[in-house]
Amino acid sequence: MNIISRHRLLIFNYNSTGFVEGMGTNRPSLLFLNKSITKFNNNEKHTYRLLENSGILHFTQKSLIRHLIKIQHDLDSWWESKEVLIARKQFCKKFVNYKDNYLDGYIKVINQ
Repeated sequence: MNIISRHRLLIFNYNSTGFVEGMGTNRPSLLFLNKSITKFNNNEKHTYRLLENSGILHFTQKSLIRHLIKIQHDLDSWWESKEVLIARKQFCKKFVNYKDNYLDGYIKVINQ
């Protein structure tokens, strides 16, 4: 059993594959980054601003802790809110490579 599936909330302290997997599999996820060392290019800024505004992305401990306190008793309502849904979909559209028919892709590669 993989570690992601054992937890209701995933918290990442760097922009990792794990964060992308959490977002792509619709697992409640938070990202805590040091703003002074994290740079976004112009194509990414809008998407990461959506993550920040929805409460997924945090740049300070205070912000992260405040958000955890706010959602601790109703994680699902926050994660299923319109704002989070829009941010997550935008993030996944840009950074998550998944398809409903992924098995067809594997079969094509194997049969070549």
